[in-house]
Amino acid sequence: MAYGNNTADISIVAWYKSTKKRVKTNPKAKSSITLVEILGLFFLMTAGFAWTDLNFYFFSLLALKMYIIIAILMMALATFADSRDIFQAWRSYEARERLVKGKILFTFIESIKILAICFIVLAFLHISGIISYWEKNKEKFSHIIVSHYQPNIIEALIFVLIWVLSIIVLICAMLWFCARFIQIKGYSIETNLLKLKGSKIIIGGFIIGIIFWGLLGFIDLSFIEVKTGGHFAGSEYLQSLMASLEPWLLPIESFFLAILSILFWFDGVRMLRKRNDFVVV
Repeated sequence: MAYGNNTADISIVAWYKSTKKRVKTNPKAKSSITLVEILGLFFLMTAGFAWTDLNFYFFSLLALKMYIIIAILMMALATFADSRDIFQAWRSYEARERLVKGKILFTFIESIKILAICFIVLAFLHISGIISYWEKNKEKFSHIIVSHYQPNIIEALIFVLIWVLSIIVLICAMLWFCARFIQIKGYSIETNLLKLKGSKIIIGGFIIGIIFWGLLGFIDLSFIEVKTGGHFAGSEYLQSLMASLEPWLLPIESFFLAILSILFWFDGVRMLRKRNDFVVV
């Protein structure tokens, strides 16, 4: 895509198509994103299934947090895959706003496939009778634990709220990540990729990891442990504390997701407009 001099007039869909084309035609960008997709699938369908006892509701909680982290990483990789002509767009707020939204659209569409595959596989395991077979032959598959947890009406409503808020916070987090941590410092002729400031990407990724895995992931795992009678690695204090908080764990998570969505969105919009150092070439 030749950007020309009027990058502010390029639509969000056009930026999405441009990013998609650049990723698919650049071997390094394509292989990097493909690797993240494969590793993400592997992690979700091994550790994710194991930690959630192959339960749809438990998996939906934890998988969405893992998915957000994977999507942010894919967002950073997709940003690498551009030509030096992109400098002009990043310097102009009007063009930068549409450019970022286009990359968010690309990342969302590409990353949601990972989550969809995981849920399809989990549904297949249940519908095909494979899980029932494992349960009937516990002596052979003693390492496989299956939970048949079903939420009550109130919990079901909160689950739906968490699913919706997780998608919203993902979009807001990608906007915030770009607005706060993307900084272009050059272009590599050898790889045909942009050079981004690595320290900013690492700091941003670390913050995202702490929030969605260290905090929200802990809440999810605590909820699962309480519902399945877990022992919290032998910690009686933690087990007692989380058991007393069990009715509030999902509402607390919903509250955090709502607050994070608001903070990410407003700070992202503000920084996308305010910053003038997206390109330091």
